[in-house]
Amino acid sequence: MKRLSIALASALLLSSCRTDDVTMYHSHSFMKRNVRSTSTTMKLQKCVNNSRESREFGVIACLDTDTDGTLRRYVLIAPKANPRIASEYLGDYRVSSGAVVQPSEVPDLVAVLTSIVTRWNENRAPSEGSFWEFSSSPAHREIAMSDSVVDVRPSLEIYGSGLKDGAGIRMRISEQRFSYLAELKTREQVQCFIDALQRAVKTAEDLK
Repeated sequence: MKRLSIALASALLLSSCRTDDVTMYHSHSFMKRNVRSTSTTMKLQKCVNNSRESREFGVIACLDTDTDGTLRRYVLIAPKANPRIASEYLGDYRVSSGAVVQPSEVPDLVAVLTSIVTRWNENRAPSEGSFWEFSSSPAHREIAMSDSVVDVRPSLEIYGSGLKDGAGIRMRISEQRFSYLAELKTREQVQCFIDALQRAVKTAEDLK
C-alpha cells in the first residue's frame, strides 16, 4: 500500500510539471494584398423651401480623396433614417446605403426628371399614359449569365408615370444588401430633386 501511494504521488508530481508546448504559426506574408485608404467629404444639399422636398431621401455632394492624391467627385442619393421629419443633419441619412451617381450620369437623370415635370399636369384620356425610367448600376453588379443574358442589379432605379388620375415617381435605392423605396408625389418635389442634383454636382467641385 505504501509503495502504491508513492507511485501515485510521483505520477501527480510529473503531470504537474510545466512543459513547453509547440506554438504553431503559418506566415501569410507571401500573399498579395490590396490596400486602399480613402477619406470622404460630404455636404447635404437642401431645397430653398424645405417643405417642398421629399423627406424620404437626401442628395449629397461627395469628394473621395485617396492617399495617392486621386480625387473622385460624385453625388450620393441616401435614404432617410426617419422619413417623418425634415432634417438638415447629415447623420440622419443612411449614407452607407446610398446610391452613387457619377457627375456624367446626372444630365441623363435630370433630362428624365425634367420631362416628367413638364408633362406632370398633362390632360390624358383614361386610355392614355406616359412612362419614364432611369437606372444606374456599378460594373460589378452586371453579371454575364450567358452569351445573351446579363443579370443587372441597379443601385438606383427611378420610374415615373403619368395617367389620367395624376403623375408620380417611385425610386428604389439598393447599393447594399437592403433596398429602400421612396416616392415623389408632387411636381414641386420633383423640381426640388432636380435642383438638388444640379447643385450637388457644382458643390462637389468645390469640396476639399
